[in-house]
Amino acid sequence: TVSVLYWKAAGAPFLIKMSRRQNKMPTGRIELLNWMNEFLETDYTKVEQACDGIPFAQIIDCASDMRMPLQKFNFASRNCEEHSRNLTVLQQEFKKLDIDHPVPVAKLANGRFQDNNEFLQWCYAYLHNCCDDPSSYPAAKRRQEALQKQVRGRTRGTLPPPHVKPELASGIDLDAPSERSPVTMLDPPVGLGRQQYQHQHQQQQQQQQQQHSTSSHYDPTTYQMPPSQMPPPSLDNETEEDLQQDIDILQLSLQLAEELQKAKLEQAQKKREIESHIEDRYSMWQQLRTIEELLNKRSFESFESTEVMSQILYEQDARLS
Repeated sequence: TVSVLYWKAAGAPFLIKMSRRQNKMPTGRIELLNWMNEFLETDYTKVEQACDGIPFAQIIDCASDMRMPLQKFNFASRNCEEHSRNLTVLQQEFKKLDIDHPVPVAKLANGRFQDNNEFLQWCYAYLHNCCDDPSSYPAAKRRQEALQKQVRGRTRGTLPPPHVKPELASGIDLDAPSERSPVTMLDPPVGLGRQQYQHQHQQQQQQQQQQHSTSSHYDPTTYQMPPSQMPPPSLDNETEEDLQQDIDILQLSLQLAEELQKAKLEQAQKKREIESHIEDRYSMWQQLRTIEELLNKRSFESFESTEVMSQILYEQDARLS
């Protein structure tokens, strides 16, 4: 039986024809899972658990002569969000390695068997096409080196935390010393040479050791009073003048604020008076109109008309008085 897999790698199309009998291509999920655990020295129980991205990253790491930066991956990812971060890093590294094959981040992170099974089969085919003897790949050692790099880069906060889940802990000893000495100091500042910076760093360490060795003995000269008990600092003439000037400015600001508030109140009072005068004027105009209408009538000398005019004039006189 021949399985034909199409993909593009290194910018050029490939057509791989692989005999399952000759290259022992896994045919079922159990065979594929057993091959993955044996090759990567892992303890996965399901193919869909490869959704964390670590098996895919290590297979491509073997196929690319160990150029995959495994320290960028989270070896303790447990949820879909953390899986997506790992798969996004894998997608970025595919571009850097010129592997023109899509990484379906959303589908793989959901943990569906079909998507992870197909992508794992593609990784298997890509590995056997690029690598003649993948059995010599030190998978557990590569994970341990990545975790040690995460420990060294923990202070800078650019790498995931150095934790590993049980499925990936096989063959890893976190307490083992690193082949490379851990970084004890950051890079030298700009304009300062490496030797000069190391010399200053050694002097600082010696001073810290001396302070630590003498800290157990009481020295009255090194006693510092707590800030709450310290007397207020003395002020010179210039400081007192500046302080007095600030006080004067503050008092002037408060006085201006009070005058502004008073002016606003007076303005509101005048506005109310004007509105009252307008209402009075309108009322007087209405009364004059009423008197005019009464005078225009022929029977203005009647008792009713005279009584109405007298009432209006009486009210007007009372208002003006």
